[in-house]
Amino acid sequence: MPGRLSEEFYTIDLISDILGSGNSSRLNQILVKEKELFSSADAYITGDIDPGLFVLTGKPLPGVSLGQAEEELWKIIDSLTNNALAEYELSKVQNKFEANFIYGQASILNKAMNIGYFELLKEAKMIGFEVDKYRKVNEKSIMASAKTLFNRENCSILNYHAEEN
Repeated sequence: MPGRLSEEFYTIDLISDILGSGNSSRLNQILVKEKELFSSADAYITGDIDPGLFVLTGKPLPGVSLGQAEEELWKIIDSLTNNALAEYELSKVQNKFEANFIYGQASILNKAMNIGYFELLKEAKMIGFEVDKYRKVNEKSIMASAKTLFNRENCSILNYHAEEN
């Protein structure tokens, strides 16, 4: 996951939203609702100013092996790198970002926090271009970044097992 000043940050942030933000995200729709393999699934990025990680999490339902759960996650990731992205999926997450950003600017505290954050980045003028940068992300950049980001050889998997009673 690149740092905040990378142009690719915007693309990868939107990938995390497509995969894991809200009830209509791919992970929730496919793994929780459609296939009923997980009780919950999420995707998010860590890091901010510095490079971080792209994290996928999920709680398989009883009877679903961790191997099966992992393979189902990879199927969804592979679909993002190999298949066309539905236009509404990208528009939905871009609209959500824009709405949150604009409504956030209505609060004096949020506005001050954003200005302070961008000043910390030494790029205070960037605040005026945030929505445009997210709007410039397209299907092609999503697929290209996903192919680079989701590499099985550069992946760490952590499985938690419940204690047996």
